[in-house]
Amino acid sequence: MSSTDIQVMVRPYTEVDNTALKGNFSYILPFQKGSTSVKLLANLESNHRFIFGYVLADIQSVDIEDQNSIKFNFFPKVANSNFNITISYNMMNNIIYQLKDSAEIKVGKERNLYAIQNTNKTIDEIIESYPAIANKLNMTIAVQFGNQSILIGHRKCEVIQNNPIHNSHLIGNGGENIYVITIASGEQRYDHSIFSIPEVNIYNLDKGSSIDTLDLRNVIKIIQQDDLKVHIGLSRRISQDGNDLLVKLEAENMEQNFSAVEVLTIRLKDGLNWYQKLHIISNSVPMKISSELELKPQPLIFKKDKEIIVVMGQDVEKGTELVTPRKGGNYTFVRSNSNDLMITNAFDSTITRDDLCSITLNKFYTTPKMKTLSIKFADKEIVLKDYDKEISTARDVDVVRKEYEDQVYNDVFTEVMLSDQPHRHRHEHSRQHIRNRRMVSSSTRPSSWINDLFGWVKNSIGRFRIALPEISANYSNTAGTSQFSSKVCISNNIGLGFFLLQSFLDKKYPLPKFCSATHEEVLADTLNIMEEFKKTLKKTAKQSGVSVKGFDFFKVYSDIEGHVRNERYSKMPSTLYSVVEEAYPKNEKFLSIFKGNIEKMFDEQQIVNSKSQPHDIVDNKPRSYLNNTTVDKQLQGSYYAISF
Repeated sequence: MSSTDIQVMVRPYTEVDNTALKGNFSYILPFQKGSTSVKLLANLESNHRFIFGYVLADIQSVDIEDQNSIKFNFFPKVANSNFNITISYNMMNNIIYQLKDSAEIKVGKERNLYAIQNTNKTIDEIIESYPAIANKLNMTIAVQFGNQSILIGHRKCEVIQNNPIHNSHLIGNGGENIYVITIASGEQRYDHSIFSIPEVNIYNLDKGSSIDTLDLRNVIKIIQQDDLKVHIGLSRRISQDGNDLLVKLEAENMEQNFSAVEVLTIRLKDGLNWYQKLHIISNSVPMKISSELELKPQPLIFKKDKEIIVVMGQDVEKGTELVTPRKGGNYTFVRSNSNDLMITNAFDSTITRDDLCSITLNKFYTTPKMKTLSIKFADKEIVLKDYDKEISTARDVDVVRKEYEDQVYNDVFTEVMLSDQPHRHRHEHSRQHIRNRRMVSSSTRPSSWINDLFGWVKNSIGRFRIALPEISANYSNTAGTSQFSSKVCISNNIGLGFFLLQSFLDKKYPLPKFCSATHEEVLADTLNIMEEFKKTLKKTAKQSGVSVKGFDFFKVYSDIEGHVRNERYSKMPSTLYSVVEEAYPKNEKFLSIFKGNIEKMFDEQQIVNSKSQPHDIVDNKPRSYLNNTTVDKQLQGSYYAISF
């Protein structure tokens, strides 16, 4: 076959093998009984159209067995007239399956099935019969009736989008669905007006408990891009029209004094019976419809392992509730970075390690909606507006640091002296003595250690947000628990030190003597290494005339903390040098001086190995972390083996 336009009548019990490289081919399959098969050598220069003498309702199943074949099974209502056809191809592009009722079936890249149809059937007829067909065939069906667009999903989590230029009817039809509403932008919008957006109707035919999401962010984004004078928002009050519920977007002109005007109405058909199964999002915070038919924000729920929580303005709406399974205890309000509010129980001596919790509300004092939040702990609930006086007079973190500094010093020093008394069992493993020395060296410098600790907390909020990966909005919803929030939780793995003060303030929970590195020890060791490194870097800068004002100490902290946590001590010198070399790659003079200084730093901090000092001798002199490292420098001067 070589002609460019060819029609082939396909009869039952026949095989068609088309190996043509070019041409437009139509395969006619009338209403018949039996089976047949067609093999295609499809390519970009050929088009294949299968024209079936059946309607969409006659299809019993569509089987996509692999990437290279599809099978249609027709079971029409007429008795003894079953028919099936298997179509094999090397590529699915340019293949169209057309039915007698003007429906066309297409196969997506992920082997998803879609049907597109123009029809004269009414909206009610379509809604009554098509959802069952969609579920039977696992197929998404798009139907156009005049200026009405109907999109029907099937028992899967689907993204269902309205037609921006026609009135739309969206039917999720089971599963967790996302209704993404959009509008025409710019000149495509009718009369350049924000008030001519077509209607959107949403139906819920699912009898299960799946949660759907209505996403209005595209609408708001497009309108505000087209007209910066317009402010658009979601009306908190849900209107009722019979059993239907109306969700409204309203607009205000920022330069003119007129009341809010309705921009878009989403009609939830029979919504009074299923509104509990819908979440609505207009910015970054999902909302739910309450029994009073008002929009209320979904709570932000944090897991038990979240010890440090940072909440940004975009994570909440007015009245949002934060929920944590940790206890609140005797919490304290602390002001940080001028406008941040910290709610922490780190100074409550009755709180155990598992319940330590601190919540930072970013820009609290300049963000009005932050003051409407509430926090639900395992043992109590805080409504922030009820503590306006305490919050407005909250002390700055620097003031709190100075207040607790002397107390922490005394508690730590006393505890260290007790833990460093002569040991009764001289046959203890050397590793056990090593751990004791690490505890002493990590703890007997409370002044600089606590200063670094509080400084790290104070400066960490913005830095940790930058360090966190950008995460796309996750539309999954389970049991009413929102998963939209991103950049809210900071895992305690990084080791912010603010809550670690609890271990020293509460003598009931001293540091363990014989165990692997604890969270507190890792933090203290890391901070001491950072202190020595900063001194060395500043010394190098002064000697070489190079400014290190913009040096990223955060990256160094993260790397060193990882080495300390995993006891990769031999890698610390090379890590410090590599980070500096990366920051100043072309300054050979600076790097040469720094290399000498870093070697000198380790040489000066060299100590006698633990074997040469009796274990029952107590040295009360405060020592840094580097005072307790043994440095073995090889002749080449390029490798250091650091041990404890």
